[in-house]
Amino acid sequence: MAIPISTSQTVRTTQRSLHGDVLALNGDDVDCSVSDHFERVADCIPDQIAVKTTRHQFTYGMLNSTANQIARALLAGNRAVDRPVTLLLERGAWLSAAILGVLKARGIYVVLNPLHPEARIQYILEDSQAPLMVTDSANFALARELTQNRLPLVNIDEIDPGLRSDNPGLPESAGGVASITYTSGSTGRPKGVIHSHRFLMHRRLAGKRLGIGVNDRVATVGSASSQFRSLLNGAGSFPWNVKEDGVALLADWLKYERITVFHAVPSVFRDFLAARFWLASSP
Repeated sequence: MAIPISTSQTVRTTQRSLHGDVLALNGDDVDCSVSDHFERVADCIPDQIAVKTTRHQFTYGMLNSTANQIARALLAGNRAVDRPVTLLLERGAWLSAAILGVLKARGIYVVLNPLHPEARIQYILEDSQAPLMVTDSANFALARELTQNRLPLVNIDEIDPGLRSDNPGLPESAGGVASITYTSGSTGRPKGVIHSHRFLMHRRLAGKRLGIGVNDRVATVGSASSQFRSLLNGAGSFPWNVKEDGVALLADWLKYERITVFHAVPSVFRDFLAARFWLASSP
């Protein structure tokens, strides 16, 4: 029997009600900034898991405090406000903290994948005209090679732990630019697409309509911004890097982490089903 697949496929791995635990904050309001809404969520459920990977775990309170310190490190140089900030980090908890830190500093985040060809990363650096880059110790050497000392680097592993961790409180409108996402483009060259805070807040509504709420553990296998489907609804975001980790072990990981919602684009979902069928039919 064929499984219908549309623009995306969502599988809820438990039989709970889809409407029983949605975090009700401002109803369907999207006219606020991502950072403002996230801060309200973190204030409601500070001890709830926000992001978990095999190496790191942040509660909502920890994620908010860490993002605040990153924001203050960016504001110290006065280069983030209303400017693009590139993030050379692997997918995971620290990327989530860095994204929120940039937004709290009223910056515009641009995610760079360290595994992409250097030519692609160089093009994005030049096209975005970002005045600084956020990275970590694992990618610091690559960051220096890419920037050739032309840009200041902020190493999140070396941020002063004594920095204030309270919310910076910088106002931002829903129409303000939040991110620039680079696609391959029809010509093969990366093409920057600008997204507002309101656009990302619509990710929250998409998650809410899927029934995602505070008791959910959501497998995040899409773009970095797909995590807002979870984080802005109070759910736990569990990133899985399909390009690095593949799909063969995905089912075991879903079971181990007690994932309640698996949302993926059709290509990933098809590969997942194919891997499960192959494993089931193997001697």
